[in-house]
Amino acid sequence: MTKLMLSGTEKGGAALTWLADGAPGATWMPGEYYENNKIAKTNPQASDIALALQLWDRSATLAGL
Repeated sequence: MTKLMLSGTEKGGAALTWLADGAPGATWMPGEYYENNKIAKTNPQASDIALALQLWDRSATLAGL
């Protein structure tokens, strides 16, 4: 199961190299989520402003802020 979920250092490094060598707006678009060097769908919760605010407030409370 671990093999299916984790990639090796070569694969992970290749993704970072692709981003570093590329140009924002040309090779890749800032603010997008990428999987295998292609824009991928995110979970709808990632765009949920109300959920983000709840997470922020809960994190601040737990951190004692």
